Amino acid sequence: MAEHSRFLFDFKHNLKAQLKDVQKLHIHVHMMREVNIFKQGKSFGELALINDAKRAATVQVSSASVALATLVKEDYTKIIGTSYKDKLEQAYSTLKKFEMFKHFTGSRLQPIHLLMKELNVGKEQYLYEQGAKVDGIYFLVSGKAKKYKKIEKNC
Repeated sequence: MAEHSRFLFDFKHNLKAQLKDVQKLHIHVHMMREVNIFKQGKSFGELALINDAKRAATVQVSSASVALATLVKEDYTKIIGTSYKDKLEQAYSTLKKFEMFKHFTGSRLQPIHLLMKELNVGKEQYLYEQGAKVDGIYFLVSGKAKKYKKIEKNC
């Protein structure tokens, strides 16, 4: 991180030196991290649309060319209606059934919901085994699961 901080300091210093004529100079450097890659068949921007909120991220084209189709808010509301928002509310309601999310607001549940993946498993299928590396947490939405521990034998 020290190398990065030095780069930003040098960048700012050199830019100020080149722009001596400017009385007040404000430089804003924004650090960004990649959080998702959209591929053909994916949509984005609907959460800000249905929540009537500002964009929560920046999207930049990362291939030579991109063909997009757009749907303005008014048309989206006419076509989709409240069905997507209803699905979100249902998902939030489900999450709030878990003790750790009980007091979370919709805005706090939204990123959690977006990161969660639905997993449907059959009877007697193992989700993980004792001693396995931890790769996440499970939330039992419906059905039952049994937890077992190996018995230590003292010989």
